[in-house]
Amino acid sequence: NAIPDPWDEEDSMTGGAIILADLGATNKGKWSEHDALMKYFAGRRWKQRRFQWYGHQIMQDAQKIQVAQVLGLTQFMSINEAIKLLG
Repeated sequence: NAIPDPWDEEDSMTGGAIILADLGATNKGKWSEHDALMKYFAGRRWKQRRFQWYGHQIMQDAQKIQVAQVLGLTQFMSINEAIKLLG
């Protein structure tokens, strides 16, 4: 869109991807993705133990989504249903 709309799904996802890339998510390795989302979530306190649950949960869900896509589950159910199925 000419003017990004944070309530538009495509614009908000694109904006989030740009922010995470700026925080280092495009570096190689899953830990760079983890660290970038932790910086986004907790700011300068991202290394504090009390915030680590968030990064671990998101990375676990991302792995389940990748498995669901490889297995073709996302053709038959929503991402949330696939995550629940993969436990």
